[in-house]
Amino acid sequence: MQLENFPSYWGSENLIELNQAVLQVQTKVTTIGLDSANPFFKSKYASYHQIYQTLQPLLVEEKLTVQFFVMGAYLSMKVTHVPSGQFEFFSQKLAL
Repeated sequence: MQLENFPSYWGSENLIELNQAVLQVQTKVTTIGLDSANPFFKSKYASYHQIYQTLQPLLVEEKLTVQFFVMGAYLSMKVTHVPSGQFEFFSQKLAL
């Protein structure tokens, strides 16, 4: 695949079961704690670790996988509903 023509989105034709599982995760998520500080902006934010610790048990419960990829100058994410095989794939070109 030519990276210049890399699609920013693609997914399964039918996303009903994937979207239902994502909705279940979203309804169960509590506030994610702000555990890190940005001294430049004097602000707090949720670290990747904090986000992962909060979401991982809910993703497992709903049988969802989330994968991240770096391909060339692109950062991509794939969300899959394991029982149905339904997926969405998002990609964004990085500013290097």
